[in-house]
Amino acid sequence: MNLKSLTALRLACVVSLGLLPSTTLLAQGNGALDDIIRKTDPLTPELEQKSFHLPPGFEIQLVASEPAIGKPMNMAFDAQGRLWITQSREYPFPAPTNAFGRDAIKVISGFQPNGWATNVSTFATNLNIPIGLYPYKDGVIAFSIPYVYSLQDTNHDGHADTRDIIMGTYGFDRDTHGLTSAFRRGYDGWIYADHGYHNTTTLTAKDGSTITMNSGNCYRFKPDGSHVEQHSWGQVNPFGLMFDPLGDLWSADCHSKPVYILLRGAYYPSFGKPNDGLGFGPEVVPYFHGSTAIAGMVYYATTNFPAEYQATTFIGNVMTSRINRDSYTAHGSSRPGKPEPDFMTCDDPWFRPVDLQLGPDGAIYVADFYNRIIGHYEVPLDHPGRDRERGRIWRIVYTGKGVSSNESANIKPTSPEQLNLVKASTKELIAAIGHPNITTRMLAMNQLVDRIGQPAVKPVARMMRDKKANSFQKIHGLWVLQRLGGLDEKILTAAAKDSDRGVRTHTMHVLSEVTSLTAEQRQLLLAGLHDTDGFVQRAAADAFGRHPQFENIRPLLDELTRIPADDDQLRHATRMALRNQLRDTKSYTQLSAGSLSEADARAIADVSIAVQSPDSAKFLIGFIAKYSEPRETLVAHVKHIVLYLPQDELPALAKVAQASFGDDLDLQLTIFKSIQEGTAQRGGTLPENIREWASTLASKLADSVEKGSSGWTSTPIEGMGPTPSPWCVQLRKSNDGDESSPFLSSLPPNGEQLTGILRSKPFTIPAQLTFFMVGHDGRTGKPVQKKNFIRLRSAETGELLKEASPPHNDTARKYNWDLSSFSGKQGYLELVDGNNGDSFAWLAAGRFTPAIVQMPELDPRQIAERQRTTAQVARNLKVTALAPQLTQWLAAKTTDVDARELCARALLSFDPISSVTLISGVLNDAGELMALREKMAEVLAQQNSPAARTGLITALHTAPERLQIRLAMALASSPEGAEALLQLVSDKKVSARLVMERKVKERLAATKVPNLNDRLAQLTKGLAPINDQIQKIIDQRHAAFNPAKATAAKGAEVFAKNCMVCHSIDGKGALVGPQLDGVGGRGLERLMEDVLDPNRNVDPSFRYSTINLKDGEVISGLQRREEGEVIIFADATGKEVSVAKKDIQSRTESESSLMPDSFSEVIPVEDFNNLMAFLLAHGSSKQVSKAGH
Repeated sequence: MNLKSLTALRLACVVSLGLLPSTTLLAQGNGALDDIIRKTDPLTPELEQKSFHLPPGFEIQLVASEPAIGKPMNMAFDAQGRLWITQSREYPFPAPTNAFGRDAIKVISGFQPNGWATNVSTFATNLNIPIGLYPYKDGVIAFSIPYVYSLQDTNHDGHADTRDIIMGTYGFDRDTHGLTSAFRRGYDGWIYADHGYHNTTTLTAKDGSTITMNSGNCYRFKPDGSHVEQHSWGQVNPFGLMFDPLGDLWSADCHSKPVYILLRGAYYPSFGKPNDGLGFGPEVVPYFHGSTAIAGMVYYATTNFPAEYQATTFIGNVMTSRINRDSYTAHGSSRPGKPEPDFMTCDDPWFRPVDLQLGPDGAIYVADFYNRIIGHYEVPLDHPGRDRERGRIWRIVYTGKGVSSNESANIKPTSPEQLNLVKASTKELIAAIGHPNITTRMLAMNQLVDRIGQPAVKPVARMMRDKKANSFQKIHGLWVLQRLGGLDEKILTAAAKDSDRGVRTHTMHVLSEVTSLTAEQRQLLLAGLHDTDGFVQRAAADAFGRHPQFENIRPLLDELTRIPADDDQLRHATRMALRNQLRDTKSYTQLSAGSLSEADARAIADVSIAVQSPDSAKFLIGFIAKYSEPRETLVAHVKHIVLYLPQDELPALAKVAQASFGDDLDLQLTIFKSIQEGTAQRGGTLPENIREWASTLASKLADSVEKGSSGWTSTPIEGMGPTPSPWCVQLRKSNDGDESSPFLSSLPPNGEQLTGILRSKPFTIPAQLTFFMVGHDGRTGKPVQKKNFIRLRSAETGELLKEASPPHNDTARKYNWDLSSFSGKQGYLELVDGNNGDSFAWLAAGRFTPAIVQMPELDPRQIAERQRTTAQVARNLKVTALAPQLTQWLAAKTTDVDARELCARALLSFDPISSVTLISGVLNDAGELMALREKMAEVLAQQNSPAARTGLITALHTAPERLQIRLAMALASSPEGAEALLQLVSDKKVSARLVMERKVKERLAATKVPNLNDRLAQLTKGLAPINDQIQKIIDQRHAAFNPAKATAAKGAEVFAKNCMVCHSIDGKGALVGPQLDGVGGRGLERLMEDVLDPNRNVDPSFRYSTINLKDGEVISGLQRREEGEVIIFADATGKEVSVAKKDIQSRTESESSLMPDSFSEVIPVEDFNNLMAFLLAHGSSKQVSKAGH
């Protein structure tokens, strides 16, 4: 398409944004950006251009727009300086694979000084959501569902006439915004690419090499499809890659952290997936930029922009409609990031920067997926507001003063086509690989290899010996020679000793790609480990990792001792390299033959948990028998041993545990649980001696609970939801100088958000009581929350006799109580921590005089853990001798809620008939905690006997609605119970609304009740749909919301109490459900829908499953991961549950969310409004004032 007729119009649209005057659009502020479905009308490209804001001296120019192009996805420059783009009309719905898609690849050229391109041609059509692309030879390598193709123009008419599959098939059935993207040619000639969210893909190359990826990963493949390799594991939905001058691969990711440097072989966070044992690869940018929707990135590696912008990264943020920038400070080979002011903002909320590219002209090119809607799951895929026509390409240039004094930096913006490398001679290409612009250098290097080929070897080798060659020429020259097989030892040795660290670093990278090392090359790597520069050392370590042999272990161990504490990247790379040496089965044998120092043994043990072999497991058994380790590390070692030690050698582990840790019941318990979990993952059975050990351990644990409690009992606070017990015994300072007295404290090592009540046994109240208390009940300068207390209550009536709040101090203060009016009566102390804030939310008390109470020998939280474990072991191993103790614990209201549930399950496995009566009694006791009654309902549902159903039905008649729903779900879990429930509704003994509940209906459907739909229709005839009721509540809450009265600070407390168990925000909380930074961008109405009606718009990744086990138990949860023969699910409280695959009878995926749909009842209106304020404060434009922050 020739666009010369539009050029004059576009020439008028170049605006220097540093001097942009205020307009009506700008006066709107950022409010328009806060709606996930933009409410403004689309703007013309000319008006959109006026809405951008850039630092002074920068200018944005329009390159192309609709109708010449559609909605751009990815971009790439070719050696002629032309810009290739993929564009999609199909997204988000893929065309059927047996039909043509309506998507295309276009080529943009004819760039004018103002950035406008006069020519847009169509290279390929009939594509299906194409994303990643790389111009190659006479065409392009590009993805289109479900393959990566080589599309070539063999007759040179500008259009693809061949289409050959070089890689595939790619998964696309679960998610079309999580496909493969960001194709980048590496220095090594491979194409690196992102694999996006949620889909599973298995790729097999022509040589048989194969990889399988699920969700975020980075991989590489040869351009001809001859070989494929995994580069790194993890991330959630990466969408952006770029190499820097030192060879590091930078990545942008949605949902984890926005920027990473991807180390080869490293694992990165990805929604609950485990790492390889070495921990996740180091973070680079440990913060967010207002949302998690990051797409495209540029590491600015040229000199057209001022110095402060060079060597920084630019990423597109499609939710906030801006381009974020981060700068970096080197710490050895690590470069921690620092957030800089947003590089570009836009007042037009339709601006969606999905990809960024550094052009050969030094400009940053921006693909604008111009749209009212960008959210994939936040908005229904079929929403009519999704735009399918508009798309723009922008060019950002620097035209001001103040660029570097370097003479090569004084390059004013020019056309990317100015340097046409396709027609360049070998001499010209050798000059071009010395260009300051990395895009130009990479294109020139590939021309030397792909087009010139072998004739380039001699002139490039001459250049490498030329003292006038610059460092860029040497770097790319090394790679040209390596890729063409013309790299000799002299050139390699000279490069390894070059004065420039970049040349030395790339020499190490080159050595990582050779098939095998010569003796001389290994010496170069050894010298690289001792280089003064951390980047050289890291590249050398990576190369050693690619060439494992026993002789490499010693230098890598030595390297670990020299690494600075702040160089996380070097340390991680070196640990991975050491791990790779140990994958050789002979390595451990050779290590055992020599003598390892303790430091060396610890270093070997540290990486052995990432070596999946019996040899690593045997090494670790010897290690834990000889050396002490922190408990967390020891547990990791034991889990690894259990997974990889031959089954018949597991008894040796039990002997080590008993011999080395015989006096530490909790550690033995932890080790046993690790053995149990590991055995389940392998699909094995516990050896007899381990079963005997566990039975003895369970009996000892039961005895220790009675001896260690000193009468103190811990219970949750009704209405707050059960949390693990926070109570522990700590030594605390007092203001009278005492520093060694024990206190009962709610400040455990895992934070201040846990809540609970700790009660003493009754005692005779003295006339006077003194004690010391320390702690807080709210932040400094804020009103006391009145949630944390120490109280004295009457043992006969429960009446509150005395109370005091903590002193808002970290040093204990003395309290004096005159109790003369209660003297001689029976009472008990009660410590209450009801403050679930993340700081200043704890208390501790001790030094009681007279000594009316004793400090427990065990932490109350230890007692609860021991009770839970005793019940689990008793059930799994049928230790019936513990039945009396379990019965006592189940009946006691002071027992931990989870422990009582486990006791009930164990007792049912011993004696189903008599246990049902006891469990039904707990269920029907209105004085019990609601959370416990719900658990008892699930326990009885598992039993599925007439007596169990009777217990459920009895409770159903008197239970509050929230419990009724859980009881109905429990009944509906079996055919008999389902029939009983439907009969109760038919007889009008319970409300028909129960069977209208989505989760009840799903349980009924899973049990295959005959004629269910007809029966439900008859039973609920005339009742308003539940969604209508929910919508009324949403409408009422929306109309009543007053941002001036709602407080984000108080909302943070509501979030911590109700949401943080599954969701993370500002880096705090769990990642069971979606991470919520930037969630305020959804707007108030959508947030209310998401909280009050969580089943309305459910991301398929967060739909829960109902799992029917062969023993009758029903589990509902979100699958987190698979570990061998075990599947890990997370329940609605965030707790992980392990299920053996062999125990699963059936599994049904729900259309519902795991998130509770009862928040309209659970959260009071005022708290709900504060919660909305808190979430809105985390919006795309940080609407603090709107949120009442």
